[in-house]
Amino acid sequence: MEVKTAESADVISETMRQILAARAIHNIFRMTESHLLVTCDCLNIVQSSSHQDNKRLFGFVLQAAGGRGDTRVVCYIFESNNDGEKVLCLFILQSYHSI
Repeated sequence: MEVKTAESADVISETMRQILAARAIHNIFRMTESHLLVTCDCLNIVQSSSHQDNKRLFGFVLQAAGGRGDTRVVCYIFESNNDGEKVLCLFILQSYHSI
């Protein structure tokens, strides 16, 4: 979901709230399993967080450089079979080791 700013501390939790509400409205309770592989150098992870009450939910706010100096800020929300905080920690560790 595209968001207006990455500066807000609650942008991830607000995006999670909107997505969970949309899932409930449209009766979407089953998720499709997928694997995430990020290979782009032009992405900037601005912040990441897990859901306060449901630790399986976690999200990233990414800022991607667009054409002509435009930048887009997008919040991605994921649901994990495992603890989202652990997934975030592993992701951060792997990203630092790949630098």
